[in-house]
Amino acid sequence: MISLSLSRINLNSPCIVTAEDNRSFIFFTDEACYRIGFAEDYTISFSNDVALLYICDTSDNRQAARDRLFKTWYFKANAKGTYIMHNASVEVQQVRFFASLITRSKSEFGENALKAFDSFASDFTDKANQWNE
Repeated sequence: MISLSLSRINLNSPCIVTAEDNRSFIFFTDEACYRIGFAEDYTISFSNDVALLYICDTSDNRQAARDRLFKTWYFKANAKGTYIMHNASVEVQQVRFFASLITRSKSEFGENALKAFDSFASDFTDKANQWNE
C-alpha cells in the first residue's frame, strides 16, 4: 500500500485534509464538507453496472487542486487495481474543467461507460473550441 503524508498534502492544499481512517479522507471548504474514500463494501460501491463520474467544482478556481487531490486519493486506495480511472479536461473561456470516470477494471458496463465518457469529453471539447474562438 502506498503511504501518503497528510502534512505534505496539507502544505499544498487550500484546505486542511484529515484522515478519517486508513482509506478515507475529509476536508472542509468555505461552502461544504467533503468526505472521499474507497472501499469495496461501502464508501464507493460498484456493481458491474455502476460507475462514478465526478467533475471538479470551478466556483473558486481551485479545480486543478481538487483534481490532483482526488487522483492522489484514488491511487492510494486503488493499490489492488480494482478500479480504472479515465480523465478528461477542457478549457472554456480561460476556465479549465476537470472530470473523471471511475469503473471496475473488470466490468462490461465499464467499457460502455468509457465510450459515453469519451464521447461527452469530445463533444464538450468541440463546443469549448467554438466558444473559445
